[in-house]
Amino acid sequence: MPVPDFKTYCAILNRARGGRFALPAVNVTSLTTANAVLRGLAESKADGIIQVSTGGGAFASGTKIKDSALGAISIAEHVHRAAERYPIYVALHTDHCLKDKLDKFVLPLVEETEKRRAAGRPNLFGSHMFDGSNLSLHENLDISAKLLERFAKNDLVLEIETGAVGGEEMTLSATTRRNSIQLPRTHWKSRVALIQSAAATCSQRHLETCTAFTNPVT
Repeated sequence: MPVPDFKTYCAILNRARGGRFALPAVNVTSLTTANAVLRGLAESKADGIIQVSTGGGAFASGTKIKDSALGAISIAEHVHRAAERYPIYVALHTDHCLKDKLDKFVLPLVEETEKRRAAGRPNLFGSHMFDGSNLSLHENLDISAKLLERFAKNDLVLEIETGAVGGEEMTLSATTRRNSIQLPRTHWKSRVALIQSAAATCSQRHLETCTAFTNPVT
């Protein structure tokens, strides 16, 4: 099957959500690992997601170059071609990307998708993740809203991460963790309105990862 377009991707995500099951999402660092995921999903007769991180993209571009966006493009281009030979859908997604890497990873990939769309070609990736968990929620959601507005114009799904609940985030200072978790109810409401406004012309799927904002922690 071809890499799913926006409508098909949304249907796959909706089916998983409705059926209360998780889609397998596997990070890859090369064509070899991407091929392994394609084969595994096909043998399991399961749709899934191939993900590329900043580190994975850098590795895929070659240890001399270490260009995250270039490596991600190389992997995605291969998956677009190879996936057509398999009887399952495999979406393409980029994993955790912090603020300081947006300009060198996610945004160049969005630009590549915009070029492809202008030429009548499908999106390179179907979704991208912005990880602002090391920021205050105010800054995190400001950046997320701006990203969402651009994503909505290009049929891209935005995944975001907020707060610091454990794991790698525990390396953050106590002040940073506190600032990333606490936010007044009124500000929650204003940010919900901002995000919904940015996505007014796109599918509700663009807002799926933001639905928690409507139930703020007080």
